[in-house]
Amino acid sequence: MSVHTLKDWVIATRPWSFPASTMPVAVTMAYCYYRSSAGMAGPISSDQWIYSALALLSMILFQAAGNTWSDLHDFRHGVDTAADSFSVKILTSGQFSQREIFTLSIVLFGLASSLGVILAFSCGIEILLLGLAGVALAVLYPFLKYNAFGDADIFMTYALIPTAGVSYLMTGSYIPEATVLSIPVGLITVAILHANNTRDVQTDRQAGIKTLAMIIGNRASRVLYVAELVVPFVIIGVLIATGMLPVAACAACAVAMLPAVRNIRMIARATPGNHMQICDLDKHTAQLQLIFSMSLCLALSVCAAFISFMA
Repeated sequence: MSVHTLKDWVIATRPWSFPASTMPVAVTMAYCYYRSSAGMAGPISSDQWIYSALALLSMILFQAAGNTWSDLHDFRHGVDTAADSFSVKILTSGQFSQREIFTLSIVLFGLASSLGVILAFSCGIEILLLGLAGVALAVLYPFLKYNAFGDADIFMTYALIPTAGVSYLMTGSYIPEATVLSIPVGLITVAILHANNTRDVQTDRQAGIKTLAMIIGNRASRVLYVAELVVPFVIIGVLIATGMLPVAACAACAVAMLPAVRNIRMIARATPGNHMQICDLDKHTAQLQLIFSMSLCLALSVCAAFISFMA
């Protein structure tokens, strides 16, 4: 067994993809802070901030576990091979053994679940139920992905469930508005997976699995990816117009439009058999997720701080 550095272990978890799990939590925290400052909800206690921070850490560990678990199954099912230039290399290159990645997955799942249990004991059975649902979706993700349900799994795991959980931790109750806000963030998260699957249609077909991108075809896949990037901006505009979000959120959207346009241009040039144009589109989409969500977080936090200062 080869000796690995801490950096090797971290890279094995694909940290560039972590915006998928952290951004829904961060946006929810910022929105709850804004609601509290604007008088739409009660004050947020220091304990509630701590619980939310633990939830954020749990989500990072949870995604890291899901990433390595998925990579292990992709390798075992021939989805990732040494000949595939786009595949994850930690197993196909022989850098890590299957046992090492399996062990890493279990350890990360255990750490994330431990934090979830602490939060459940502190905040209620609702958090435990949401956590169990998240673990089940993560464990079943390879099977669901291979049968064209990966996109739906990702949307529930990294949008609906964490938003519901964090809004409960921050306020003590479920906030429907926070779930609505999770939709634009979640769609961009799904676009990360969809970009990957659109690029890998040929190798996925050879491996004998079915993804949504494979079923609907190249043209529809490109259209769907564009929709997953455009619709979030439309939703944010509607939420601003209806007063759910402050007007400052417009500036946040404007910042994210440039990388969104770049990504749309990339997917427009991707044709069947020539997917080199989108070889890094999944990473670029994760960057867009980070810019979109962090800008929105900043806008909500600044507005909340200003309201509190003026009160």
